[in-house]
Amino acid sequence: MKLLFRFRIVLTLTFALMCAEQSLGDDPSAQISHYLRSGAFAAARELASQVPVTNGQRDEAFAQVARAQMRSGELAASSDTLREIESSQYRELATEASSTDNPSGGGSFADFDSLMQLIQTTVAPDTWEALGGPSTMAPYAQGILVDPNGLVSEVNTVNGRDLGIDVAQILDSNPVTDSLNTTPQPNQWRLPSPQRVVSLRRLRDETARRELIGLPLAESMYYLAGISEIHHLVMLPDDVLIVSPVGGIQSRQGWLVDARTGRHPLRLDFLAAASGSALANRPFGCTIDPTHDGLLRAQQFAADVQSDAIPIGVAADQLAAALGKQSVEVFGTPANTTLGMLMVEADRHMKRLALGDAEMPDGVSNYLNFVDKMIERGPPADVLIRLWFTAHPQTIQSDAAGQVFAISGQPLRLSGQNEREAQAGRQRVADDPRTIAFITEFNDHFEAIRSMYPVYGAMESLYRAAGVAQVVNRFSKDDANRELLASIARLESFDHQLRPTPEFVNSIAVLHNVRSGRKIHHILLASGGVLVDLQHTVSARTQTYPTLAAVVGRVQEQPIAIGRWWWDAAP
Repeated sequence: MKLLFRFRIVLTLTFALMCAEQSLGDDPSAQISHYLRSGAFAAARELASQVPVTNGQRDEAFAQVARAQMRSGELAASSDTLREIESSQYRELATEASSTDNPSGGGSFADFDSLMQLIQTTVAPDTWEALGGPSTMAPYAQGILVDPNGLVSEVNTVNGRDLGIDVAQILDSNPVTDSLNTTPQPNQWRLPSPQRVVSLRRLRDETARRELIGLPLAESMYYLAGISEIHHLVMLPDDVLIVSPVGGIQSRQGWLVDARTGRHPLRLDFLAAASGSALANRPFGCTIDPTHDGLLRAQQFAADVQSDAIPIGVAADQLAAALGKQSVEVFGTPANTTLGMLMVEADRHMKRLALGDAEMPDGVSNYLNFVDKMIERGPPADVLIRLWFTAHPQTIQSDAAGQVFAISGQPLRLSGQNEREAQAGRQRVADDPRTIAFITEFNDHFEAIRSMYPVYGAMESLYRAAGVAQVVNRFSKDDANRELLASIARLESFDHQLRPTPEFVNSIAVLHNVRSGRKIHHILLASGGVLVDLQHTVSARTQTYPTLAAVVGRVQEQPIAIGRWWWDAAP
């Protein structure tokens, strides 16, 4: 009787469930909700998989299941469900993420014309008043720009063999050092590899899994498994693969670098910021501007110098004190992050190099050196010295199908005033030959400067990451890849190493004395910002190299282990 009684209970419950299903009608959401309330997660997920893909309905259904699984503590199952969600919107909904669109912060730049008018630094021989020499302040304005439109140059379509990659071989990898179906050791990503592959989809999913169970990102995830160059991007229907050799990752001066190239590995937070910028067509960066009170104090300082109330020997220190701290504005990306601090420091340090406040590598000249070399033309007068880092368009090649892209070239460069005026559609200003010479010198010797000061290597990796985001955004033929990019962008708010928000930096002012014949010129210079604009990283035009398609076959077979988001492919 006990067995019969239990059997009848089961029959009763089953019948009740069937009646409930029939009463729910054809509303999938209502049916899924019923399953979830009953704890039938497997049935709910199965029903979600049958919901139409159109208008995000399936993603919404999977998000509904994933959230219920999370609330019940079934984190592993929830992680599996999350992998089925393509839309970044519903992935965020499922994980109840609190991230929002990146604050833009305005993106305005300082008008240093007012500084030119208020601060006059004397450029004259020994006695200031004797010649009544006109005075000039030469501020360094703007600093770093990442613009989606400037990151990539024309895309040339080439023969795949010319690109040196076989996608089929990458996808059908047979690594010697480790199995694709096992989890790599913690530091294995630091080892050299002739061809490393990173799956952005799998990386996103592993990040979501760690977020669910409260684990921080692994070091390998922060540094994209050590990839510092982007030899190839492979756009699959549901994934984007980054393929590049790795020369082995070492620590130098506290920074991680590739032992072969000296370049810094790409960072996930940099890629996230760049992805958001590319999708929104919004540049990011920072400006460093004098304050209003600082400008007023500098005006009084200029008058005191010209009246001989302030001796020339102490003018530099007193100018810096008069200007005081300059305000910092990070825009287009959160300020209290490693990225925000990096841009401010890179701009500040570049101004120090230009003004001789930090040493250049042997044989490399700073701005003041060019003042000396060109003193026969006179001292710099009535010039506005504006320097900033911006994108240097990289060369892009693709196969005929637009599936495989090869990226090459230096991604950033130091730029000058007239480039900015031309981009803004404004009239050119007078060229300062010393500025032009310094910009050329800096760009020609960038590798030596990067080796001496790792902050520039980190900036280079930022622009390379921006190039990846822009190529995917501009040339992807599959909406799923743009959704993947949106998911990567939302990682910017997860697991940040938060820093104090940079608000002010000290002004830099230097007094430079140079003799020309019987005259001694006293030249006083002060500093100023940063901008990252992805618009200039890639060109919309492409050239086709059909044999690039061979790359797909080398990377087609990915690891069976779900958590394996990077692997080493045969060269």
